[in-house]
Amino acid sequence: MNQTIDTFLQQVISDHNIQLLYACESGSRAWGFHSPDSDYDVRFVFMHPSNAYLSIFEPQDSITCMDGLLDGSGWDLLKVLRLAAKSNVSIFEWLQSPVIYHNTNEFREKLWKAVLPYFQPKTAMHHYLGIASSTLHRNFKKEDVLLKKYFYVLRPVFAARFIAITQQPAPMEFAQLVRFYEDEIEIENIIKDLLEQKAIASEGQTVKRNKQLDNFIEQEMNQLLTIAKSMPRTSFDREGIDHFYRSMLQIER
Repeated sequence: MNQTIDTFLQQVISDHNIQLLYACESGSRAWGFHSPDSDYDVRFVFMHPSNAYLSIFEPQDSITCMDGLLDGSGWDLLKVLRLAAKSNVSIFEWLQSPVIYHNTNEFREKLWKAVLPYFQPKTAMHHYLGIASSTLHRNFKKEDVLLKKYFYVLRPVFAARFIAITQQPAPMEFAQLVRFYEDEIEIENIIKDLLEQKAIASEGQTVKRNKQLDNFIEQEMNQLLTIAKSMPRTSFDREGIDHFYRSMLQIER
């Protein structure tokens, strides 16, 4: 599949006349709870030729492309840096993906160093808890629920817990987040059972809702929301990320 994805990315480069800086897997295959028929969520960072950034007309800042099970989506470097400066969690997740398809001149490591000072724990926690709350509201109205939706709630809740404890960006892999709940034996066993079912289930597989797990999620979300509200926002120096951007333009020339 990696060869197919590489061909897919080369076609994107050719079609849009861009320089590919970084590409990775996102979504359930990177999170660690994909189904056999899950899509491949390919995410990438790109740059246009340097002259495009000297025009009064801003260059295309995003690219979306589909090919069968390949779901591709990429952002221009300028957009990536602007979002990172606002502590957009997608950037921090992409850079921690366990599946890397492309990494030009250690771009991943350089970008991580440039954007990490702009990570806002408070902003990120509210983001993850918002995702969990929205998923619950839309999908947990009946006794049966799509199996994957449990993980679409659990992962952001666990990510918020990770941030509350470490003050750092949450890793993408679900297994790294579950470790913070190793003392919750009963909950851990329920999740382990759901993971085993998810590994062989189709995307449309449903399960009966688990009241114990539902109560645990509600309690966690309430507690984490209280923590998030009490957290301060941190200040940052704008010059750092600007310097990185200028250095990339110089390299592009």
